[in-house]
Amino acid sequence: MGGGRGGLGGRGLAEDLDRRELGRALSLVGELGLTVVVSIVILGLAGHYLDGRLGTGMTLTAVGTGLGLAAGLWRCYRRVTAFLE
Repeated sequence: MGGGRGGLGGRGLAEDLDRRELGRALSLVGELGLTVVVSIVILGLAGHYLDGRLGTGMTLTAVGTGLGLAAGLWRCYRRVTAFLE
């Protein structure tokens, strides 16, 4: 069945490691996207709430969204550098 090559499912050890690394990289991509989106949404909604309470138009919504983007990108940068080490 395995063709005598060893590894899982007849694949070699190097191919198994490559698949694991690919899986880790794809998982990281999903995590990064979710990190940015959640940061933007949470801080954007907080800004929207404060705009409603303080009557500041959309100023704090824009500020919250910008801060959410900056926070999400900073977290992504730190996560990617840790992944590459």
